[in-house]
Parts: sequence; C-alpha cells; structure tokens
Amino acid sequence: MWISDTSIKRPVFATMVIVSFMVLGVVSLTRLGIDLFPDVNFPFVNISIVYPGAGPEEVETLVTRPIEDAVAGINGVKRVISTSTEGFSRVGIELRLEIDPQAATAEVREKVAAIRERLPEQIKDPTIVRFDVSALPISTYAVGSTTLAIVARVLESDARPIAARCPDISSGLADVISRCLRKAPAERYGSAAEIAAALAAIGEGAPVQAGATTWWRTHQIVVTLLYIAAAVLAWQIKEWMETPVTVSIFLALGACATMGSVLRGHLAFTDWMNRSYLVAERKRTAHATRLLDLTTSVLLFADAALIAQQQALPAVFSLSLALGIALAALLLEPATNRAAFGDEA
Repeated sequence: MWISDTSIKRPVFATMVIVSFMVLGVVSLTRLGIDLFPDVNFPFVNISIVYPGAGPEEVETLVTRPIEDAVAGINGVKRVISTSTEGFSRVGIELRLEIDPQAATAEVREKVAAIRERLPEQIKDPTIVRFDVSALPISTYAVGSTTLAIVARVLESDARPIAARCPDISSGLADVISRCLRKAPAERYGSAAEIAAALAAIGEGAPVQAGATTWWRTHQIVVTLLYIAAAVLAWQIKEWMETPVTVSIFLALGACATMGSVLRGHLAFTDWMNRSYLVAERKRTAHATRLLDLTTSVLLFADAALIAQQQALPAVFSLSLALGIALAALLLEPATNRAAFGDEA
C-alpha cells in the first residue's frame, strides 16, 4: 500500500525511480556477457577401435557388438550408437543429463578393459574420449596447389611476426597469435581453453596499479554520492520555489543523476567482475560521463542563481556542489585515470 501512496503523493519521485530502473535494465541488457567457450559438459562418450585388415561384418561381430553389450548396462546410458566400417569400429554412448560425464567415462574404460581379452588380438588399443568443447580446434586450414613445390615452400616458410604488421596491438596479444601460428604442435596451445586463459591473462595483466585503482573506485563512489546530493538539493529548491523553471531543473537533474550513477555503477561492476573489459568500457563511456557531469554542474548553477536572493545558504551549497562536480570531471577524474590506467579516458 505504501508504494501506491508514495507514487500518488510523489509522482515525480516515482517516475524517476521507474526511469532509473528502465535505464539500468537497458544498459544491463546490452552489457550481458557472452562466453565463446562456456563450461558445458556434453553427455557423450566415444569408443574408437582400429582392427587392421578386417571387413565391416567382421568388425561388427567381433568388436562392435561385444562393446555394445558391455557398456549397455552402465548406469545412466540413454542410447548406444555404433558404426562398423572396414578396419574401424566406433561406439557412441549418449548419457542422461544428470550423469557426470567424467565418472561415466571412467566406468566405460573399466567395462572395455574387462572384455579386452574377448576381443581379437589384432586390434589396436581402444580410444575412449569424452566430448569436450574446449578440445575442439580453433581453426582448420588447408593448402592446395597443382605444384607440390609451392605447397612445400608455403608450409616450410615462417609466418611474419604479427607485431610488425599490426603495431597497434599489444605485445601480449601478439605473443598469443604468434604461438598459435607455430609449426610444431607441441609449441602451440593444446586447446581453446588454454587460448582463452592466455587472452584473459593479457587483460588481467594490463598496466593497472592497485593503489591508484583504489582512488579511482573511491572517485566513482564520491561522484555518485554527489549526484544523489544534487538531485535531493534540486528537489528541495523546487519545494521552496515551485516554478516551471525549478521543476524543469529538478527533472533534468534527476535524469542526469540517474544516468550518471548507472554509468559509473557499470564501470565499478566491470572493474569487479570483468576487469579485462574495463579499459574499453571506460573509453566508451568517457564522453557521456563527462557530459553528464558538466550538465549537472550547469543545472546546479542555475538553481543557485534562482534562489540566491531568497535562500543564500542553499544557494552557496548549490554553487559549491556545482563547482565540485565540474572540477572533479575536468581535473580529478583525468588525474585518477592517468594514475590508475595510464590514460585520461
């Protein structure tokens, strides 16, 4: 009941709360993180066996069916799919979603090992793997030519260092790309997960100083509090002198305070949860936050000028608040950014 009473008695306040939630929702929706390689466990286990020189029927009878019978009784098996070709047998096991794939893979190995003596001696050792997204290759490329000499020359040549071609990228990213292009498989990354970890380490290893970032976070909190103080002061001035001009200033200050608080809260959240994207987000929101700061200062100056004759002390407070927000935007924020991140954005 108090929500409806407050909305009726304070329609402007209720409107600003609703608008702030809408802005926060829109900003949050556009900033939702998307993971290229999410941590997903697919319930699939594959068994591959090579039987040199055997035909499809022989592979089906001597290899595939015994393995199917052995793994069919495993707890959580939903379906067993097999393929028998010349010299090769593949048995795919689909598990229920609630089954742990790692434990099921271990049990499959035990079952296959238990019937190993019943299988032909000529088969190669069975290969049992669990489907893993991070084990998939990042890229696959092929080289073709009518002349084998050209193909050999391309494969034997060394790739030009990426840093020489793209000097704007960081040295850490250039190292990751160069390692991906190395010839020897042992020198490249083993999986997509390793590449993702290396890229994350580049972001975490950005030139950020711990002490300076504390001042940067404090600056964001203080400016947000100044926004709230400005909105409250504008509301009080509107109560003292309710004119179309003061009401308009109050509405504009409320909108600026809401948008500015959302942007600075977004930066603080990014710094806390996803540090690697902080530099990009700071540069993207720098002009908007500075414009909001200066607009808030101008509106506070206007409020101070309107009530200077009737309310001297609130006028001084409004003027001081305007000067504080303007100086923070023009002097303090570039200084904290430079100290914490090495730039003024």
